[in-house]
Amino acid sequence: MENIGHYNRKFLQITVLLIAVLFIVSGCSSNVEGDDAQRISGTAYSRNGDGAPVNWHKDVKHAFELDEDGILKISYSGEGAGNGHTTTLDLSPVPSVSYENIGLFISEEKTAVAYGGAVKSDPVTIATSNDKGQTWQQTAIGYAGTVAGAKHISFATADAGWLIISEPYDTEKLYHHVYTTADGGKHWNKIESNLYMRFKGPLTGIGSMNESVSVVGLSSKTPFEAGASFTNDGGKKWFRLFITVPDQYIQYTKTTLPPISEGDTLVMPLVLTNEKGDTHTFYMKSKNLGESWQNEENRKIRMDVDVNEYCDT
Repeated sequence: MENIGHYNRKFLQITVLLIAVLFIVSGCSSNVEGDDAQRISGTAYSRNGDGAPVNWHKDVKHAFELDEDGILKISYSGEGAGNGHTTTLDLSPVPSVSYENIGLFISEEKTAVAYGGAVKSDPVTIATSNDKGQTWQQTAIGYAGTVAGAKHISFATADAGWLIISEPYDTEKLYHHVYTTADGGKHWNKIESNLYMRFKGPLTGIGSMNESVSVVGLSSKTPFEAGASFTNDGGKKWFRLFITVPDQYIQYTKTTLPPISEGDTLVMPLVLTNEKGDTHTFYMKSKNLGESWQNEENRKIRMDVDVNEYCDT
């Protein structure tokens, strides 16, 4: 009996040890495969007054040029392997490519270019690269709109990407078509989104946290309005983020730029411009995936952000 008890105790000790080892290994694997390990930092392109993309994320210094022959040159900068070099992508076979209607996202892990569709019935093409432009994967998506205007593209991870195509349907209003990818840009899915009809103004850009959460900046040409649009269900339902500014800034034109992620925090600039062209920029931050925001850079200037559903009218 003592021998049996001895072996039972040994068996129990070995079993507990194996469970502990498996627990540690699975814990390490979970951390490696989580969003934090996969999340990438890249450019945050908004649009200037002429409609051309401008990167506000100054810590990411990659840049691009588009010449009159339709050759796109991308310059990578930084300390990572493969940085400090340029690559080119020939967009000339596609008609009417311009600064105003291409979308770009540039990072060390993922580069993406959305272009085309400026002629009715032509597809929109998304070119993606995982090796800083040495090789490209090109995917054409059937575009059901009339013509494709401005394009906004962003990747939260090397696999999870977002694309919004703005379709002009008169001189003042736009339809916004939402697409997502879960395989790095090989396939894109059209999302039945309420952003299509709820907001008809120009977008400044798009920033994403993961495959479910994304925020688009909204541009206001008149005072009294400041805001953005936010989704947490993969782009189906969008909420309006309405930012109340202090009285001294009410007469300013307000523009929210696409957010970037800093760890688990979303950072979204709010640019206020007066009639003389003077600007003040405040950085709104969210630590709960966009559900609430605070002006943490300058707490003396209070800005309230209301998250509301779009009205049906």
